[in-house]
Amino acid sequence: MSAAHAQEETLTQTSVEIAIITTVGCQFCKRAKDTLKQAGLGYREIEASNQPELLNKIKETTGRRTVPQVFVGGTCIGGSDDLSRMVTNNQLSKLLHEAQGKPALPTDLQDAIDTASKPNQASTDAAFIPPGISRHEYNSSQELAASMESSHHDIRWANPDLRTFTAAEALRWLMQHKGIQQQEAKQTLALLQQTHQISVVDKDLDLSNEVSDADLSTTHLQLVSSAPVPQFGQPLNRHYTWFGSARSPSEVSESLRQIILLLYDKHLASDGKALNYKALKQDPVFKTYVNATAELQKVDVVSLNREERMAFFINIYNAVVVHALAVFGPASNLKQRLSFFNAIKYNIGGQDYSANDMEHGVLRDNRPTPASPWVLLGVPHWSSGYFKPSDLRAAHVVSPMDPRIHFALVCGAKSCPPIKVYTPTSLQEGLDSATMAFCEGEVVVHKEERVAEVSKLFKWYAQDFGPQEHLFPWLVQYLSGSSKADLQDLLDTVGAKRIHVKYRHYDWALNSQE
Repeated sequence: MSAAHAQEETLTQTSVEIAIITTVGCQFCKRAKDTLKQAGLGYREIEASNQPELLNKIKETTGRRTVPQVFVGGTCIGGSDDLSRMVTNNQLSKLLHEAQGKPALPTDLQDAIDTASKPNQASTDAAFIPPGISRHEYNSSQELAASMESSHHDIRWANPDLRTFTAAEALRWLMQHKGIQQQEAKQTLALLQQTHQISVVDKDLDLSNEVSDADLSTTHLQLVSSAPVPQFGQPLNRHYTWFGSARSPSEVSESLRQIILLLYDKHLASDGKALNYKALKQDPVFKTYVNATAELQKVDVVSLNREERMAFFINIYNAVVVHALAVFGPASNLKQRLSFFNAIKYNIGGQDYSANDMEHGVLRDNRPTPASPWVLLGVPHWSSGYFKPSDLRAAHVVSPMDPRIHFALVCGAKSCPPIKVYTPTSLQEGLDSATMAFCEGEVVVHKEERVAEVSKLFKWYAQDFGPQEHLFPWLVQYLSGSSKADLQDLLDTVGAKRIHVKYRHYDWALNSQE
């Protein structure tokens, strides 16, 4: 749904319009919509994902960088928490009464929405249609692969456990069941490979080229839909080998990001607090997503600039975490958590990248993990780095490191930041928004006691945020309201070093709804 195509909720309507700006996969947006539904209030939703120009206009209009933003009578009344409070104390009812006859959105913002270009819609199959393949050919190959899978009793398996068969057997099946000659069967088999319906096992072979009878008899194929799920510790996107070249990293990342966001949004609880991983795993779109990840095997990340590299690895990190949690479930204790993020991985451009590799090696400028002996001893600068100098992946390190990445990376825990949208063109706005949203919920200032309660992320990654005299002046720019005013007052009166820090409990329980 584009911003220019807003959604009308068919609920008990008030005589005054309520508008809400949202993005796909936003837990706070879900929560705000649920609050309005529970109150029996209708609203108009403007979904602004993938529209950086519109989001910039919203920020310019309201001064707020986060979503949701709720509007009544031409004024932004706040976000999810503000809305909940106003419903509870009946302040919203008073505003609605006062706003009789007024449009929900200010004129300039409504004009921007009306003229907003329709963004690219999230597609669940775009990653599978290579150049030169028509939609009809793609659909036909999908139907044919499904027919082969349903006719498995008629196929002579080379390895029944792995569900592999020879290319010669595939040709026999095609000629027998489709009533076609050998040459057409060979062309059909090549199309199945090009559309990623079948994969050649343990061999780099293009079936569109002339293949000898001997090779046909020794070449093993596998239906992608029957490919076995990788074991824990294996790359999750190596269940089959991607055929041909890949699109640009940004295109691949965008396709995967859109699919995972659709799944996330679909299976996120109405209050925005939990994700139904079981339902997500069983969703047919999840299988589409899993198969699409194979394209990462062939992407070339060498040419990415810093912003492109950051957006790419943030999105892929978040994707592999959600993927792994759906397939394997969460780690249940500290020991398992330490190994979990080392074990879950994707193959990217021929190199395996675990979640830890992406976070500490790439995004954190090749810094040691919080569990590193050097960090535990308080001398992280003694570490030679996460990647060894000889490691080819060290060429893709993001430098300098941006500490805001900690509020963009999703770990699946209840205290972890929610998944968000990141693109190279709107990366700075996205990281600002993620940081502000996280700090609003995880930073509490007690002015009289000179105490700041903050997330343990600031303790674990102290080497990234720096000492208190650096942390608090940096932090104040991402706070709002009384928290911002109180922290700034403490900085002005007693100084950062005299503010007492209290670390909040970090809830590692899975943000799951079963």
